[in-house]
Amino acid sequence: MDTIRSTAVSLCATLVVTGIFSMLLPEGGWNRYARFAVRLFLLLSLVLPFAGGDFRLDLESGSSWEEPAGNAGEMEALAEEQLLRNFAANLELAGEQALEEAGIPFQKIEVTVHIADEQRIDITNIRITLEPGAERFAGEAESAVAERLGKTPEVFIADTQGGTENG
Repeated sequence: MDTIRSTAVSLCATLVVTGIFSMLLPEGGWNRYARFAVRLFLLLSLVLPFAGGDFRLDLESGSSWEEPAGNAGEMEALAEEQLLRNFAANLELAGEQALEEAGIPFQKIEVTVHIADEQRIDITNIRITLEPGAERFAGEAESAVAERLGKTPEVFIADTQGGTENG
């Protein structure tokens, strides 16, 4: 019902604006072209609300406009999830750059983030896995990433069997 009401208000406003422009048109050689432009504007303003949307007249159900597929809450949750993934990926890249600049051999860096409240994203955990035998770089890796990302990471050393052990 709100959609029909807003469409009606838009059409009425278009009629008023078109009427004002028609009265303000100058007389002379360009009058014919200006009247054509104003009438074209009016015609398009009347047709586009019905041609541009998913408008269908369904008299049986009483609904004239189709509701968008999905739930707004679901869309918001998906957007939030994507935001957190992108934010974590960017932090991982920044951490990798810090480790590479310091010349520290690492296998991977993992960052997990969460939304603390409506206006803030916080880093939950940073986990660095160093190459096997790179124990001596643990302190440097911790300080380089902490300086770049603002949170002290957990540093693990990859063992030769493919697992990790706490450094």
